[in-house]
Amino acid sequence: AGISLNSSLDMYSRSNYYLGVSAYHLNRPTEIFNGGDVLVKLPMKFQFSAGFHLPINEQFGVTLNGNYSLQNPYHEFILGGLITWRSVPVGLPSIFAFSFGAYYRVQDAFIPMVKIDYKNVSIGYSYDVTNSSLATNGGSGAAATEITLYVRGQYNHRKDPRDPMMCPRFEELIYH
Repeated sequence: AGISLNSSLDMYSRSNYYLGVSAYHLNRPTEIFNGGDVLVKLPMKFQFSAGFHLPINEQFGVTLNGNYSLQNPYHEFILGGLITWRSVPVGLPSIFAFSFGAYYRVQDAFIPMVKIDYKNVSIGYSYDVTNSSLATNGGSGAAATEITLYVRGQYNHRKDPRDPMMCPRFEELIYH
């Protein structure tokens, strides 16, 4: 179960923010691990997230994000952001953007990231550079590569195509 609030701070929807909270395993499901006979009740998990996108000018913008997860006794805090450059062709809407930045998973990893947007498609690449005990105990380290694909769009409700449901938007649109 969860809720997310997202909105804009200006009339052109360029400065956007979101706040979210969610809870998992509300009914405390029972799981069996390692094929054994021991039943374990999963503890509830809580997640809190926030983000903000601020345009600096027509070509540059900054996006900041944070996420906190708690599932007793474990917790995780990730924060960071991206700087975005977008092409601004004279007299045409922008259809291309390049973002770079980094995130930090507290007491665990530094995560550099790059992202390319073209029209409504984004492709991202990140690499977790582990700085915790996982890096030394795992032999060659515990770094991880992640490739993401994100497609922005509008979902048309099947009951009435004139009543579209818009997905939340956490960043500035790159074309109109």
